[in-house]
Amino acid sequence: MINLDRHRERWLRLPELASKIGWRIARLDAVDATSMAPDELQAAAATDPVYPLSAAEIACTMSPVLAWRTLLESDEPFLAVFEDDVEVDPLLVRLLDDTSWIPADAEVVKLETFLQRVFVRSARSIAGTDLSLARLGSVHYGTAGYIISRSGARRLLQLSASIDRTTDDLMFDARALWSHKLKVYQVTPALCVQAGRRSEGAVPAFLASSIVPVRRIRSRPSLPGLILRETVRPLRQFWTFMTSTALLQIAGYRRCVVPFSLDRRDGDEQATTMPASRRSR
Repeated sequence: MINLDRHRERWLRLPELASKIGWRIARLDAVDATSMAPDELQAAAATDPVYPLSAAEIACTMSPVLAWRTLLESDEPFLAVFEDDVEVDPLLVRLLDDTSWIPADAEVVKLETFLQRVFVRSARSIAGTDLSLARLGSVHYGTAGYIISRSGARRLLQLSASIDRTTDDLMFDARALWSHKLKVYQVTPALCVQAGRRSEGAVPAFLASSIVPVRRIRSRPSLPGLILRETVRPLRQFWTFMTSTALLQIAGYRRCVVPFSLDRRDGDEQATTMPASRRSR
């Protein structure tokens, strides 16, 4: 479990969470940008990043690197990595106790959902559960919960030797999946979700992200530039469809929103307890 020293409130919520599902949690001290010298951060970052990175984003990407190294320094075949703002389904412990369901070629198994539309294919059932495992074919952000193999750790350590993007992009963007051919599988429905993502209510202050991204501020285009941008937009959208969506569909991927397992289970229970007269409407 990755946790910053100064995020003590987050750590204090975890023992209760662990006791509910039978976890044995090992804490990994996260890299804190506020305690690092600027030259240390600069040394870890690429000179030509994909986009501007804040000090917090660089440090945040350095933290899972420590976890991946820990795996390679051990004799274990896999490592389950979680962030301290994660919500989990108690069913997760069954998957962690027996990893025989993980494909031999898997480098990362994503346990989390960002509740966004993604492309998956070749879903297979996970024995003894109502879950399935599918190959991920499109961007699906979130690093609150995943399993990484030794080969996946080696690959990601190579890709993060000079940090040029955040961990989400490093592991789950189109470049990772298609250019670097990282073999990522998605558990469906997902057993993890980032705190606050599944509900419309306010997230407790201590669970709110402290990472402030740095992005280029676009200048307001001139009138000719605005006309050109709006003229090109449909062409760009068509090109994106033809080079991504259509190709994924041809390759056998289907589009879906990966649900969080507890939400789906709650929905099933509500449907079961609903009077027959209402269900038939």
